[in-house]
Amino acid sequence: MFLVLLYSVIASRGVQISDTPQGSPTMQNHGLSIQDAPFVLLVARDLSRTAQLREELQAAGWRVDRATDAAEARKIAAAETVAVLIVDLADSPDDGEIAAGTLRGVTGPSHAAPILALAVQSERQTDPKSSRVDGLLPSCPSGNAIVRALEDWRPVSLEPTRRIVAMFGSGPIAGMMQRLALRLEAALAQLERGTFDKAEAHRLAGLCGTLGFAQAHAAWLDLSLGEKTVLTEARRTTRLTLAAIARGL
Repeated sequence: MFLVLLYSVIASRGVQISDTPQGSPTMQNHGLSIQDAPFVLLVARDLSRTAQLREELQAAGWRVDRATDAAEARKIAAAETVAVLIVDLADSPDDGEIAAGTLRGVTGPSHAAPILALAVQSERQTDPKSSRVDGLLPSCPSGNAIVRALEDWRPVSLEPTRRIVAMFGSGPIAGMMQRLALRLEAALAQLERGTFDKAEAHRLAGLCGTLGFAQAHAAWLDLSLGEKTVLTEARRTTRLTLAAIARGL
């Protein structure tokens, strides 16, 4: 009943629920501190391969740090909220799984951040459905192609959710966000197996829209209508929504 009332009030007051990042890509509306650009953590055994990529990401408005192994990555991720973790698979394809296990085990908001892999040259650029990695970046470890691809993984804005909190208070909304996160985690696990439940997809679309996560709302709504071409988009927006919930209001 509260959910129906919440949605009705939001609709009647014309609250903007778009979570699409807007304004300056360096400082505005990415759900992180307004004083800081989103933080990328690069994990590569050979840091020389990612030196140029680091410079290009910094020029595009990302803050960047690098780690050479899982232990170093865990220490950095525990100390500062990671917006995106990028792992270089050139030395070993297992590095992606190791990095994923490391980040997901971190206590704090970094644990839900997207994990992207720099694929090796011989690897096809396909959606890693069976992997704990959320997506693949172009194989060349430098160049504007990676910077452009990373734009799709900028943190979504929490401003729409904060406007809803201003109307209803943080208590009920925070509880709804935590319950949504649990359901999204379960749904994401299903998507990684290539399956989903249409009825649950419809419910998730409604919850995401009500709480201000417009991108995830659109993807789950399309899935609920049987549009399987948006599976990758659903995975992307779900991971970004989970990362936003983990950062908190």
